[in-house]
Amino acid sequence: MDRRRRLNRRQHQCQRFPQLHRICLFFLLGVSVLLQILLITRTEHRSENDLPPHKNHLNAASSTQHGKHNDENEKNSATTKSRPPRLFSVFSTECSPFHDWHAQSLIHNHKKQGIQGFLVRLMACDDPSYILPKHSYEKYRVVRLPNFGLRGGDNWSVRNKPFSVAYWLGGFSKDDDLPEDDDIVASIDPDMLFLSSDVNLGSIKENHGVASQYSLGNEWVTKDWVLKLCDGKCDVIADPSDVSFGAPYILRAKDMLRLARLWKSLVDEMRPYDKSWHLDMYAAIIAARRLDIVFTVERGMIGNPIDDMEPWDLTTWGGSSSDIGKLHSHDPLTMQVVHYCQTYSISSYSWGKHDYHNLDIRKCDPLNNAFNMPTTGDSILMTETRGKELAPMTDVATTARNVWLLDATMAVAHEAIERYNSEFCVPLEHTKT
Repeated sequence: MDRRRRLNRRQHQCQRFPQLHRICLFFLLGVSVLLQILLITRTEHRSENDLPPHKNHLNAASSTQHGKHNDENEKNSATTKSRPPRLFSVFSTECSPFHDWHAQSLIHNHKKQGIQGFLVRLMACDDPSYILPKHSYEKYRVVRLPNFGLRGGDNWSVRNKPFSVAYWLGGFSKDDDLPEDDDIVASIDPDMLFLSSDVNLGSIKENHGVASQYSLGNEWVTKDWVLKLCDGKCDVIADPSDVSFGAPYILRAKDMLRLARLWKSLVDEMRPYDKSWHLDMYAAIIAARRLDIVFTVERGMIGNPIDDMEPWDLTTWGGSSSDIGKLHSHDPLTMQVVHYCQTYSISSYSWGKHDYHNLDIRKCDPLNNAFNMPTTGDSILMTETRGKELAPMTDVATTARNVWLLDATMAVAHEAIERYNSEFCVPLEHTKT
């Protein structure tokens, strides 16, 4: 409004001096065009920091994208207060066949275990023509986002997790059902599977979440560059587990947004000092400490057969190879997952996710595009091993742990791909003429 007033004043001055009228007109036209350019540029370059707080932004974004009115937003807000918080289990991927079969495994697992809430794939993808596999699970959706991995010539896919979560919760995607402030977001890895439908969210409070214990130790916190980025919040570590945790990260949505915004910034700030795959976990821990977000660290993640810090003492066998085992703790776990980040083997058979980067379930070719399966001899040995002690760690227990993990990961993923083939692929005999 002030700019318009200044323009009107200058126009009035021009009219008082006719001999300058033509020059003034050109001047005013130039100023007007310049102001329009500045206004458009400012709008196009609006960043996350320019947005209003989380809940208000979600309402504003919803109104902008879908034409909802203020009374509808107020009605939705009242409805939100009267219902229990929803759970959003969120995992970050790129657009690749490798991540497609991970997602299919999670879809099948989420449905079979009866996990409450929604399953959301945040897909960092700059290819608008990428065709996703089909699905029919009503609790699952894919949210397309930019790929944040490449920054300044440094291509590092680990950036995508914190950047994608911040982008999604910040309301920048086209997702029209964002979590409300008090809904709960569980940030999991794409190579995780749920072990139990028993999800307990009662301990998730404002500024207080739950994460899983990892074997990071606490020595990494003593490095000079870490202490500098900690801003004085890492000087005293009461317990090593306070700085040794990772996914699943479970928080209220408004706290997850706060965490993700600082988390993504720290990932880039820390990148020159550390090139390890643990860096995003370090960044999440530092972000939480700087924001005074407290994580209760639970032993709810398992995946390494030779790591006795993982909850092998809590692990039980399932009833069969198709009935996966679970973790049984005296205090109920918030969420329990298996993390297939290792290679598992028994006798001549081994299985690891990185052996299957080219497995493309969209090809519908189960004969040539599937996991290698155990031989008859390996299957017999696996059957004989099931039920044996998993802790403490011995040679027998290590073998048993590998079988337990194969049942909880490979067998589940294999079943998921078989279900995909049966639901969406034409049987081979139908393709013959």
